[in-house]
Amino acid sequence: MHLSKSFINLLKLLQHCWFPAVPEATFMRQTIDKMKTKQSHFFFHRLTLYALLPLCLFNLYSCNSEHIENVESPKDLEVIKVPEGDKIKAKFSDVFSEWKLIPLETTPESLIGNIRRISVFKTNYYILDRQTNSVLIFNPEGKFLNKIQRLGNRPGEYQGLMDFTIDEEKNQIILYSHKPMKLLVYDLSGNFISEERLQDLNNNLSLSGKDLFFTNVTVGDNHLLLYKNLETNEERKILPLMKNSKYFESFYLSTPTIIKGITTNISFPYSDTLYEARNKRILAKYRIDFGNKRLPADLIAKKTPPSEIFKSAVMNNYGFGVSNFKEFSNIVYFSYGPDISVIYNKKNKQTVAFKGVINDENYLLFKSFAHDGNDNKLITIYSANEIVRLIDAAKTANMMDSLPASFKDLGKKVSNVSNPLLYVCTLKEN
Repeated sequence: MHLSKSFINLLKLLQHCWFPAVPEATFMRQTIDKMKTKQSHFFFHRLTLYALLPLCLFNLYSCNSEHIENVESPKDLEVIKVPEGDKIKAKFSDVFSEWKLIPLETTPESLIGNIRRISVFKTNYYILDRQTNSVLIFNPEGKFLNKIQRLGNRPGEYQGLMDFTIDEEKNQIILYSHKPMKLLVYDLSGNFISEERLQDLNNNLSLSGKDLFFTNVTVGDNHLLLYKNLETNEERKILPLMKNSKYFESFYLSTPTIIKGITTNISFPYSDTLYEARNKRILAKYRIDFGNKRLPADLIAKKTPPSEIFKSAVMNNYGFGVSNFKEFSNIVYFSYGPDISVIYNKKNKQTVAFKGVINDENYLLFKSFAHDGNDNKLITIYSANEIVRLIDAAKTANMMDSLPASFKDLGKKVSNVSNPLLYVCTLKEN
């Protein structure tokens, strides 16, 4: 598809007010829900990064110096060097082969409030909505198929839903409830199979074969991860606490810490090491080299106020807030900071970093929300009102003729109260 130069310029002008609809940190949700204006959305988007910053900064220089049980030495890790430069951008055709914008069907039963995990299994999208405590299922075109939502106090029911994972061998979905703390197993149609009470409060989970891995919330237990075998019920606490973990006990990232692809990947926002869960243990896989974009140690040593550190980090694209780590056949992907994506090619050892790709093939900003699934795709979540604003801007500028046909169709289907849209890009892995 072809876009006029004038329309490309319009899109660039709109970039500064576009924020992909990634959910905020849990502890801020009630406050954010009270703020309804666009200005408030902007303010709390920034405030979320302020909340993330202390976790990223105060731990960044301590975590890798501590002994970590069952993890190979960081000096032996493959190093991913992040390209230097302040103007980070990539050409779409160098990174992706195709893209698709999928509007998730909006019905009274399928309303989505707060996406916290996306899993792709047998081409369907399984979406965790923390606001309604449900897992919604959509087909590849975004048509709503079913919802698992069992609120109550009886067997097979729960009051709060924290996370889920899919058992691909058994075609089952495993829900983790934190109210009360238990695992619940259903078939993919939502029929209850079994449940098991748990003792520890955890955050994310992922299944690797028969092994469940949880990220721990109650750091008083002196571990960051919990291992549990579904067949033997063997449990083991692994990965000792990093320095300052206790201080940030109540903080949660908006994207999952554990992502399942061809391997089960784990990252921490304050660490430059990327991990893999395998055979009852955690393996360090890659070390990130931010080069001259590594956060200067003196910012922390001088006890610089977080607000000033934040300004410096954003202004200089310093490496902090690592998340969305996922390994593909030939590619390693992760993001850092507010919106920088990194793609590392394992074959040619080349790395590309970008905030967005805007050209004749693709012109939406890119901010990945890593999903479970053994595929070669990356996903960005867009709120419907972001698409509506784009179309309205084109109308105001008398540039509707420049919009691709697919967007003109979206203008007829999507409103400000519609469900989010999934922006699915296929990686170019050669």
